[in-house]
Amino acid sequence: MGLVKQVDDQLGRLFDFMAAQGLDRDTLIVFTSDHGDYLGDHWLGEKEMFHEPIVRVPLIVVDPRVQADATRGTASAELVECIDIVPTVLDALALPQPSQWLEGRSLLPLVHGEAGAAGKDFVVCENSYAFRDAVRLPLAQPVERCHMTMLRDRRWKFVHFEDLPPMLFDLEADPHELVDLGRDPAFAAQRERMLARLFEWLRARRRFSTIAPQAIEAWNRREREAGILIGAW
Repeated sequence: MGLVKQVDDQLGRLFDFMAAQGLDRDTLIVFTSDHGDYLGDHWLGEKEMFHEPIVRVPLIVVDPRVQADATRGTASAELVECIDIVPTVLDALALPQPSQWLEGRSLLPLVHGEAGAAGKDFVVCENSYAFRDAVRLPLAQPVERCHMTMLRDRRWKFVHFEDLPPMLFDLEADPHELVDLGRDPAFAAQRERMLARLFEWLRARRRFSTIAPQAIEAWNRREREAGILIGAW
């Protein structure tokens, strides 16, 4: 509680300074965190799992421009991710979005209340217990097999573990995530559906992080125009 008050006090000093200097009129403010904390929820401390107290981090976006007046002071229930912050900042600065590695998308259409603007169908979180020997060693897991991946849509939350049973929560019927359906035979089809979506997401990750798709297309076009045929029979 003391740390929370300290953050609040120091942000107050910062915002007072910005207002005095007129910086609040042309500064995009994004207040967020990298994770939550159990603080006793689920009888746990720390941040190791994917329950809502951990993955639902604060995210406040303040755009001083008039375009944001339509949603100013409101809250959104759309699904978004922390990887959307960089595209949001680039969008606000009218800078290019490097498609070769940027996997998020700008939040400004939501902030500006643009017609048709929506969040995502699902969000993903990743973690690892590789640094937790108290967990890893009893499971006889090598470091490289300690990955955990969560996929959450509006109703379901699915957590995949390497070599271990998955977890599944029905957030509509069980909003506090107290009933794990990860081994319930009645929900096998739902688990398969979520696993398929996770696999589809993994296959869509950016593979060429140092070169843009448009640059690859241009490269291939130049070779064709120059008469360089590779793999053509």
